[in-house]
Amino acid sequence: MKFGVFLPNGSNGYIPSAGSPVYQPTYQHNLDISLAAEKHGLDFVLSMMKFRGFGGETGYWDSCLESFTLMAGLAAATEKIGLFPSISILSQHPAIVARMVATIDDISAGRCGLNIVTGWNRPEYAQMGMWPGDEHYQRRYEYAAEYVQILQALWRDGRASWQGDYFELDDCSVLPQPKRDIPLVCAGQSPAGRQFVAQYADHQFVLTSEDNLVTSVADIRAKALGTKRDVGVYALFHLIVADSDDQAQG
Repeated sequence: MKFGVFLPNGSNGYIPSAGSPVYQPTYQHNLDISLAAEKHGLDFVLSMMKFRGFGGETGYWDSCLESFTLMAGLAAATEKIGLFPSISILSQHPAIVARMVATIDDISAGRCGLNIVTGWNRPEYAQMGMWPGDEHYQRRYEYAAEYVQILQALWRDGRASWQGDYFELDDCSVLPQPKRDIPLVCAGQSPAGRQFVAQYADHQFVLTSEDNLVTSVADIRAKALGTKRDVGVYALFHLIVADSDDQAQG
C-alpha cells in the first residue's frame, strides 16, 4: 500500500469553503509539505494544474502554481519521495512533455511520474484559443491514448515518427531518455476513462465512498485483466483530523 499527498498548489488548496482562511499558493508552502511527507515516509506528492479557477467568494483555484516547474523545484529539494506533475493534455505537445518529464526524472534521480488530465473543462482552454471544439469531450480519451502512446515511444526509443488523428511527428527526437519506465496515473471515471486507465496507466485515482471503493477496485482490476496489465487504485480522501488547527497540530 502506498500513500501520497495532493499538494495545495492552487489557491486555498482543496478547501472551497469560505469557513477557513483563504490563502495563495507558494513554493515554500508546497516544499514544506513535501519535506514533511518525505520525513514521515509517504510515497509521493502530486501537483494538479488549473489554468482558470472557479472564482466565487474564495476565488477557488484562481491562482495556481505551474505543475512542472513546481515539481522540478521540489525534485532538487527532496531526496526520496515520488513526484507527479500533471499534464492537461490540450495545453502542450507530447514531445515537449516527454522532455520535461525526462528532465525532472533526471533531477530527482528517478522519482518522476505523470498524471494525465484529458482537458475537459472548456473555459480553461477557450481563454487561450486552445479549445478544439465540444466534440473533444466525446473523444478526449482517444486523444489521450494517442498522446500517451507518443510519450511512451519517445521515452522508450528517444525518437519517433507518428501519423495519427491528432498528431504528426517526423523523426522527432527527445534525448536524453529516462532511465526507467515512467509511472502514469489518471483519474478517469467514465467507462471510456476506466478503459483508458486499464490500457495505459499504472494507477487510477478514485474519489468515492468507502462503501463503493471495493467495487471500484474490482472494476479496474477486471478491466486490467483484459489488457494483461497490473493496474492499482489510489483512493482519494479528505482528512479532517480535528475540529481546530490547534487541536490537529497538538
